[in-house]
Amino acid sequence: MSTPKARKSIKVGGNVGVLTGRRNRQETMLSIRKAKKEDAYATRRNLKANHPPAACQTASRKELLLNLASRSQALLL
Repeated sequence: MSTPKARKSIKVGGNVGVLTGRRNRQETMLSIRKAKKEDAYATRRNLKANHPPAACQTASRKELLLNLASRSQALLL
């Protein structure tokens, strides 16, 4: 019976470890920036969905003011 041989790690010379560390850091920073951008987009989209357009608000506000004015005029007569 042959015994299994232990694997030997192969070391590569040079700055390979440094490059992979820098690459990982850059990828992490990139993913963080991307996530922030996506969050900002989602926030803007949700704010737009929760608030009706300004034109609709001003029209209803104008109707409310006209209604209030006519009721006040009726009370004064």
